[in-house]
Amino acid sequence: MSQALHLELLPPPVSAAELVRDLALEVELEVELEVELENGSRISSWETPRGRARLRNVSARTLRVLQPCAGLRLGVVEPGGAGVDRIVMGERSHLCVQLGAGEALELPFDLAVRRYRPWRWEQPWPPGTHVLQLVYLWDGVPALDAAGKPGGIGDYGPMADVPPFELRSAELRVESTTPPLGFELVQRAAAPRDRRYPLSEVLRLVARNAGAEPLELASPAAPLSFQIRAPDGCSHRFEIARTLVIPAHAELDLLDPELVAEEWSLCAERDFALPDDGGASIRRLGWSRPVETPPVRFDRR
Repeated sequence: MSQALHLELLPPPVSAAELVRDLALEVELEVELEVELENGSRISSWETPRGRARLRNVSARTLRVLQPCAGLRLGVVEPGGAGVDRIVMGERSHLCVQLGAGEALELPFDLAVRRYRPWRWEQPWPPGTHVLQLVYLWDGVPALDAAGKPGGIGDYGPMADVPPFELRSAELRVESTTPPLGFELVQRAAAPRDRRYPLSEVLRLVARNAGAEPLELASPAAPLSFQIRAPDGCSHRFEIARTLVIPAHAELDLLDPELVAEEWSLCAERDFALPDDGGASIRRLGWSRPVETPPVRFDRR
């Protein structure tokens, strides 16, 4: 006589609704290179919002969650929007974390913002108000792995039986403004053809603050770097790594030997034609893109 076989189907240990109830997505905005600080959310159009994001367990029990990986997506969207990017954390793409009651998992908010689709990190943020949300989206164990082969739940460990769910942060309002800061490369004297010369003899890189408040241009933690396309046909690099503040309604010459080490032109006897014009590219940590000066037409003697 054959023995009867009984199968019992058990529900998952936690439902998607319970996860959404017991996890909170928190974001704190931080602003660097401040034009004006207003509730931690005012930036210049050269910047991207910077901050910290945490996934917090607000329940009284321990929960299992994953770092952002192949099956989990983290990204910034407009409220109600989709198209969340995938962000892989390190070499191990399936790192399960146990969160006790009240504990939190740090998430890469800055990376998520830089990958925000409407304005890539190298593009300026248009002036105006931007309403954003951070999304933490678990798709569940995928049917196929990264190589297109059937996915194995073993790779996901104890997270494999967690159903798909989505969490969204509170809405974030970011004010983007055009900064009252401008740069211009100016030729102060004709460039000699018959000798080497210090660049500060023939060029000025002017930084102008048109605003009513002083602006920090550089600091040891966030140096200002710039590259000049000079009359000698070469590209010269400079960096200011000390605290530098430009007063309100004032200007500074960034090529002043008191600010940067003197840089000399290369030999004037060259095998190729010298450029007719040049310019400068300036960037600082926290800026979303380099700032380019208008081109300048070179005069030589």
